[in-house]
Amino acid sequence: MLKKKNIFSFRIVSIVAVFLLVFISFTPSFDKKAEATGSTGDLHGYAWSMGIGWISLNCAEGNVGTTTMTSICSTSNYKVSVNTSGAMTGYAWSPSIGWIGFDSANTSACGSLSANLDTTSGIMSGWARALTGGTAGSGGWDGCIKLHSTSSDTYAFGVTYNPASTATSTFGPGIPFNSGGTNYAWGDMNLGWIDFSHATFNATATTVDIKIDIFDGAGAVDGPVTMTSSGGPANLTWTSTGATSCTASANSSLTGSFASGWSGSKPLVSPSPFGITVPANTTSSTIDYQYIITCSGISDLVIVHVPPPTIAACSISPASTTLTPTSSSVSYDPGFTASWTGTGGTFPLTSLSVDTGGSSSISASVDSGGTVSAPGSFTVSITGTATSSTQTVTVNGSGTYSGSTVTCAPATITIGPFGTGTGTGTTGTHRPPWIEF
Repeated sequence: MLKKKNIFSFRIVSIVAVFLLVFISFTPSFDKKAEATGSTGDLHGYAWSMGIGWISLNCAEGNVGTTTMTSICSTSNYKVSVNTSGAMTGYAWSPSIGWIGFDSANTSACGSLSANLDTTSGIMSGWARALTGGTAGSGGWDGCIKLHSTSSDTYAFGVTYNPASTATSTFGPGIPFNSGGTNYAWGDMNLGWIDFSHATFNATATTVDIKIDIFDGAGAVDGPVTMTSSGGPANLTWTSTGATSCTASANSSLTGSFASGWSGSKPLVSPSPFGITVPANTTSSTIDYQYIITCSGISDLVIVHVPPPTIAACSISPASTTLTPTSSSVSYDPGFTASWTGTGGTFPLTSLSVDTGGSSSISASVDSGGTVSAPGSFTVSITGTATSSTQTVTVNGSGTYSGSTVTCAPATITIGPFGTGTGTGTTGTHRPPWIEF
């Protein structure tokens, strides 16, 4: 539990003895640091601990303990950053105790709450930790720094700033943290209360924008856009500001490959349009494809609607044919074309049949193996004996496309009464042109 008297009275444990070796081994070095990505801002300036003195929060003001603030980023590139979710990452530097880590990997030993700065409320919370804490020479000190009180603490405290403030500071760019009152972090026996009033938060907005051109004359737009059921080529372009990295991804209700190469690391700004191919839709409902760009934690996307194909009608042509044999022997092999109107690709006619109307004098069959793609050609063979009455053969076809059964308008072959024609017989082949869509 925190005691009120701790604000002005500290039990300083022999810091010199504990941290002399630590200070020598923790000289600032660029290769020990990794800059945070996805930041919406950085801390600048200094924090002050009555136990260990000044703490530098950014290499831009890194010459701790001197009268002139000078950047040392060329030799030791460190800072405390805040990403788009408010998570704090990176390091601060103390000449007395070395590096102080703010990312969750370094603070998990202190508690489950990682360091966070809510840029809406201005409240800092969670934990930071001096990396020398918990080492063999730390004398049992864990190095934990509590940035804001929780329900287990007797008194409220915490580091805060006013996001709407227009105040400035000589210690760095951005909005200064609040001072006085309870605006402190707590570093336990060695650091005591830590004052952030000489520090600032400099917010930098991260923006991402992606557009798509489906070559419909509208150019590159934000979307959503709607293509035909056939899908097709499109171009993606994007820009970002305040970001350090970008990654592409894609999403849809379908499984399988549809990203068309839109994945992995991408430049911060598209150097040229990125070509993709949006897949055709062969289902019975609209598919939404999402093409996403995520830059330093901020995502933007374009949505492409691809409707299902439609079958307006299917027919077999010629719709009617008349055969007028001059002899009783019938041998006929007309050619037919199954055609359809609508949007989408071809579909197979999986049911092809002929109906002779119960006539026992003639027989008919489809020469297709039972399946043909529409639009596509097939033949019907008719053999048998003509009679004195008119006989009719009906040609039927149907198939399944996009989950629906498609039935073609049937065609008819009329076999006239024997003797009404001229010549010795009729044997013909009728093959109308292929109908493309």
